[in-house]
Amino acid sequence: MVIPPILLERIVSVDEQKGVIYYTVVNPGLFTYQVHSHLGKVTFRKITDNDDDDDMIEMIWEVEIRPLSNFESFVQFFTSGIIATLARNFKCHLEEPGAMVSVKRSILEQTISLSQPWT
Repeated sequence: MVIPPILLERIVSVDEQKGVIYYTVVNPGLFTYQVHSHLGKVTFRKITDNDDDDDMIEMIWEVEIRPLSNFESFVQFFTSGIIATLARNFKCHLEEPGAMVSVKRSILEQTISLSQPWT
């Protein structure tokens, strides 16, 4: 499922050697995503722990946006919330493929989770 469902994104480039994906929003606008421009970058980096034989993958998600006038705060809040949700869903999928992600949370829990780290 695309979150939000009206937003269309396109992969701009993939660098498999560096583990980097660039993407953009295809349909920004007043009724979809209130930005003039958007460029997202997702980097996957291997982390090796010398004390443990298990390697971990770190996901770094960066977004450059130029919000429409008077939408700066909303777009920043909205973008942070979407990234937090997608990162949490991706982590759940990796830990238990095919599992459903619980969305039964109170408004307070949802608001608090937006400010929590994505670990």
